[in-house]
Formats: sequence, C-alpha cells, structure tokens
Amino acid sequence: MAAETDRNKPYPFSTIGAEIAAAVTQAADNLVAEATSLQDRAKVIAEGINAQIQEQTKQNEDMSERLRVFSQSLLDAHEKFMNGK
Repeated sequence: MAAETDRNKPYPFSTIGAEIAAAVTQAADNLVAEATSLQDRAKVIAEGINAQIQEQTKQNEDMSERLRVFSQSLLDAHEKFMNGK
C-alpha cells in the first residue's frame, strides 16, 4: 500500500517545475499590465500633443489670413498713393 501511495505522489522536481511555471506566467502577466498602463499613459500624452498641434495650426492659419489681409491693404494703399486715387 505504501508503494502505491508513493507512486501517486508527484516528484519534488514536478512541484518545483509547476511553481516556476506559475511564477513565470505571473511575471508575464505583471509585465503585460505594466505595458498596458504605459501604453494608456502614452495615448493620453499623444492626445494632448495632437490637441496642441491642432490649436497651433488654427493659430497659424489665422495669422496667415490676417497677414494676407494686411498685405493686401498695404498693396491697395500703395497703388492708391501711386495712382493718386
């Protein structure tokens, strides 16, 4: 009976191997969770950058339009002065 009980008992290296496998899996899960957290933070930063780029683009477009209007008014004034109109 004792011999049969010993046969059903796992070898010590089997138990250690299972513990190592569980630890490796847990470490991988922890790395995935950390990477996901970093990815989420990077997405928030990227969204902020994109919002700043859009705002700057709008400001540049506005400045370009105001400069175009101003330049045209200078040309018109110069033409009026030169033609005496």
